[in-house]
Amino acid sequence: MCVDRPEYGIFQAVVITTRNLSDGSILRDWCGATIGLVRGSDDGSRPPYLPRRRCGPDVTTAVIRERADRIGPRGLDQDTLRLPGFVVQGFYRANVWLLAPDGALARDMPFSSGMFSVFPSQN
Repeated sequence: MCVDRPEYGIFQAVVITTRNLSDGSILRDWCGATIGLVRGSDDGSRPPYLPRRRCGPDVTTAVIRERADRIGPRGLDQDTLRLPGFVVQGFYRANVWLLAPDGALARDMPFSSGMFSVFPSQN
């Protein structure tokens, strides 16, 4: 998983590319994707799975599966997350959740991009 640039400013779009390296299909959960601040070079924390972030408080498993993007074996998929106007300067990671074909989480933590910089005054 990777992002399209090493630096961003507020309100800019972060293009996230997810590649499936397995021999089976996977689902990339559109609802749970997020961008998170890295709080230090040894910060190993990961955000909790909250599909309500993008799909609302009443989201159901059926809706999550419906909105998920299927990535075939060795395929790739892209999504765009827009940075808000109130981000602080620092290092960030994009985080996506992958689902098994039945809609269950593929693992209990997200897949994360490498770090990228956000400079609020860059625009």
